[in-house]
Amino acid sequence: MFNKYLVIMTLIIISGCNLESSDFGSEISDETLPVSDEVIASSESEISDETLPVSDEVIASSESEISDEILPVSDEVVSSSDSEVSDEILPVSDEIVSSSDSGVSNKILPVSGEVIPSSDSEISDEILPVSDEVIPSSESEGSFILPPETVAMSVENIHLVAPLTSVVQNKTIEIKTFATYSNQTQKDVSSEVNWFSSDKKIATINAHGELLGVSPGTVFITAEKGELVTKQFSVVVKTHLQICDSFKINNGSCLKVVQGQSGEAEHKIFTGSPSVNVMRLLGYEVNNTEDNRGKTYAQNFSESWAYTSLISGGMYIQTENVALFRQDGENWDDDPLSPDFGKNGQYDRFCRELSFIGFFDKNDWRRASKNEIASLVEGNGHLYNVYGWPTKKFYLTSSSTAQVETPRLIAVWGVLTIRHVPVLPSELAYISCVSETL
Repeated sequence: MFNKYLVIMTLIIISGCNLESSDFGSEISDETLPVSDEVIASSESEISDETLPVSDEVIASSESEISDEILPVSDEVVSSSDSEVSDEILPVSDEIVSSSDSGVSNKILPVSGEVIPSSDSEISDEILPVSDEVIPSSESEGSFILPPETVAMSVENIHLVAPLTSVVQNKTIEIKTFATYSNQTQKDVSSEVNWFSSDKKIATINAHGELLGVSPGTVFITAEKGELVTKQFSVVVKTHLQICDSFKINNGSCLKVVQGQSGEAEHKIFTGSPSVNVMRLLGYEVNNTEDNRGKTYAQNFSESWAYTSLISGGMYIQTENVALFRQDGENWDDDPLSPDFGKNGQYDRFCRELSFIGFFDKNDWRRASKNEIASLVEGNGHLYNVYGWPTKKFYLTSSSTAQVETPRLIAVWGVLTIRHVPVLPSELAYISCVSETL
């Protein structure tokens, strides 16, 4: 009876119970907790993994010796690799890139654009958020490559370049300034420099590097950019001075030239006394003092004469404005016994100026001697009648009287008869320069 009662009680207890447990044969039991969607049991690891509830899906840890703690994420969780030490996975807004199989874990932070994983180095690289693009370092330790546009190039020097080293009066040439950078590249910086002319009476240069020839001579151009200054660039300004094509008119910007026919004048080239317009063209000024210097002459002189027209037969008066010169000047050779007596004086400087500018393609112009002028008159005839040279005053020469008491230079009249007249160096008269080359 008792046994029957015991059986009945046992059946009642069994029928009222919904929970059934069993032993799966594991050494240590796993505790399973309720979840909202799905529970994935831990694997047969020696140490149990604790499974926590998640909102979407739980991914179990791998068969590592030490358990990985799985945390809830908003979108997707990527498990750690089979590394000996676990990686901590943090939630991100877009995408998480797992660490590599390095010995030490890499910490991956959220970024706004793109994350480039670290390399398989022994020490982890920390990837930081950037706004546009991150350029990874090279395989060397501690190196980092900057974008090319961020590398500032220093200017090593600046220099001038021009198509020509000479220019004719009233014409222009363009000069450019180039900067050479530390990587040996060059750039035109002409608009970024300050320009300088050594003599604005010879040539000027504007902000665009355009050089204008003003008067014959040599000028030196430099450019400056910050503390950098170019080397001097020399430019020769040549004259517009031409040979007159008419013997009777000398008021234009031309110089009369004749070739000697006999005596000491034979095969030599002589110039007539220049007009005032020629002096202006060459950039000369009036200075009638004993210490005159540079591009100067002594005085303007008007010479008039009457002539008969071969066409109409009428009588006409022609006036010519001629430049007069003196023989002295600042630092001139005032020794009458010197073969260079009068050198560096006003007359001598003008002839050397003709050589400098290469008038008539000659560079040996000098003062004429008394015998050369006399031979010119004797062999070529009356200078005015034949060539239209002014003749109302005498012509200065390089010849001296050699009188120490009253040092004088010889002047020559060139009208009908030849006369040698000793004159003081301060005396004003016409001049003629001579070249010995044909």
